[in-house]
Amino acid sequence: MLRRLPPYATGEKRRALEEFVWMIEEYKVSLFGQELKTAIPISRKRIEARMGEIERML
Repeated sequence: MLRRLPPYATGEKRRALEEFVWMIEEYKVSLFGQELKTAIPISRKRIEARMGEIERML
């Protein structure tokens, strides 16, 4: 999605997508590296909610 974002997209949209990428990385840590802990509270439900927000934004 980030690669398909047009060059004239707002900074807000870019930041939202970049944040989403990091949320996915944190989710991976929560699943496969539990002893490492995550920087933010994360769950599948939070990721899905954020994805819905981003889709409405785009």
